[in-house]
Amino acid sequence: MKQDQWSVDAPDGGLTVNFKLDEGKVFYQIEAKSTEIMPWASLGAVRSDTDLSQQLSFVDWAPIATDHQKVALISGKQSQLDEKCQLAVLRLQNPQQEVIEIHTRVFNQGVAMKYHFPGTSEVVVKMLEDKMTFHFGEQDTAFMQVYDKISPWNPSYEKFYRKEEVNAKAMYNHGWCFPALFQTNGRWLLLSDAGVSRNFAGMHLTEAQDGVFGLRWPEEGEANGLYEQHPSSTLPWSTSWKTITVGQDLNEIIQSEMVKLVAAPNQVSDTEWIRPGKASWSWLSDHDSPQDYQSLVKFVDLAAEMNWAYSLVDANWNMMKGGDIHQLIEYANTKNVGLLLWYNSGGPHNEITEAPRNIMNNAEKRRAEFKKLQEWGIKGVKVDFFQSDKQEIMKLYQDILKDAADFEILVNFHGCAIPRGWQRTYPNLMTMESVFGAEAYSFSDEYTEYAATANTILPFTRNVVGPMDYTPVVFTHLEKPHTTTYGHELALSVVFESGLQHMGDAVEGYMALPKYAQQFLREVPNVWDETRLVEGYPGKEIILARRKGDRWFIGGLNGENVGKTFQLDLSFIDGAQEWNIITDGPDVASFMHSQTQEKNFEIQVLPKGGFVISSQKIAS
Repeated sequence: MKQDQWSVDAPDGGLTVNFKLDEGKVFYQIEAKSTEIMPWASLGAVRSDTDLSQQLSFVDWAPIATDHQKVALISGKQSQLDEKCQLAVLRLQNPQQEVIEIHTRVFNQGVAMKYHFPGTSEVVVKMLEDKMTFHFGEQDTAFMQVYDKISPWNPSYEKFYRKEEVNAKAMYNHGWCFPALFQTNGRWLLLSDAGVSRNFAGMHLTEAQDGVFGLRWPEEGEANGLYEQHPSSTLPWSTSWKTITVGQDLNEIIQSEMVKLVAAPNQVSDTEWIRPGKASWSWLSDHDSPQDYQSLVKFVDLAAEMNWAYSLVDANWNMMKGGDIHQLIEYANTKNVGLLLWYNSGGPHNEITEAPRNIMNNAEKRRAEFKKLQEWGIKGVKVDFFQSDKQEIMKLYQDILKDAADFEILVNFHGCAIPRGWQRTYPNLMTMESVFGAEAYSFSDEYTEYAATANTILPFTRNVVGPMDYTPVVFTHLEKPHTTTYGHELALSVVFESGLQHMGDAVEGYMALPKYAQQFLREVPNVWDETRLVEGYPGKEIILARRKGDRWFIGGLNGENVGKTFQLDLSFIDGAQEWNIITDGPDVASFMHSQTQEKNFEIQVLPKGGFVISSQKIAS
């Protein structure tokens, strides 16, 4: 092998990553069975103390090794990971003999790469530039979300995913978010950032120039302008992984777990107390309810009636009137419902006044609070308003997770970054928002018009990389009326994955449903053993099948404003089944209910409609 070209294959030989050193610069290329999937793109880094992107020379190519990971997951789209990858390390140095290692993992479903800077030093250095780029054809299809402008609430990954031209200009001029989905050369590629440690920052994509995307740091003004934009550390030091999932079809994208596979292993020794579940949530239908004891009692009753494990008490619960949190805990205990409490993440990094605040950002106060919550019997916390991917905020997320695990507290992050594999490292991380979800029924006319379309893009993008707290299944009209059908809303309980699934509607919305729809919401799981795409295309429709034990649940969404007929073929499911079908009725606020034992049948849905199916195995 020449000392200016190197290759590493996936375990099944389907993918190959090639590297070359050309005039002192390093590049990579991805092929699938000799077909170029990603043209040559650059690698390298610039630190505050040295340039590791040019004038590079070869040091070493570590022998290729195979890594086999078997990982049990508590929540997610599948319960067991069993994946092999080929490992390779390319070591290069600059004229000052500073070394950059390019660590590569090639899975059957994609590629992950990061840099490692070996050696030891007491001097803190900054990383100024990551020269990794991603090269696409200018006519390729892209589904991307703009990286938001800075405000008291942003950036928090709460813009719509849309179909975009590869070279499109991003609103606000801050580039594009991870994950980003592309169709190129007969394959689908999903780019993301993963395995971000306490001593690195989250990254996102620049706008493309001639089809080439670069990497961009958090914006300088994030977190109230506090903290450094560029991450820093002493050596040795590793960056985050950049993952490129490669699918022959969209099912392989949906099923991908690359973000978790490259994340650090589980750091929580005892996980018996970690219990995913559904929760009632009062805030969306009544913003003042967290401060009203009697209102909260109704949502505890709803959780008990619907056999949901939890009820979430949102912001300003410490100002409750008509009762207090101790009375609510006592009442919830009589109903066998666990309570989840809201907290502000700030601290000086945000100006949001909602309380409790000035606790989660301070280690001593935070641990004392978690100890108190454990003694009270509180099951989890929702921590809100992070608004930055800077290194200090990445550290804060993981410090909260570690401390919460010490006191057996589940965690839900809002106003936050995307999942980057932390739910593997800290399995008490149940969900993260980082989505333009159902809370927008409170304030956005644009949301109500585009929600049905967005809902069919999210399963191929945002929800691939980790749990998504969309707060779905809203039937009643709130400040802004929804344009989706009841069938569409019911199907979100299957299509969207979240370890804590917060059901967003009012008590009256669920109690007015037909008994069969209520029963479906009692039975539908929110953690899964297996997930499979039946059919779909981003922005048009999606039919997703998920298995828990020996039962299958199928959700279908129509993202377009025209009625559709789906021909379902469920022959991939073994054994005789009784299918319980709930689909759109004659109007947007009604259902039709039927059963069949056939595995091939037709389902009709309204514009922006949807359906659900649940199975019951028939004894032979």
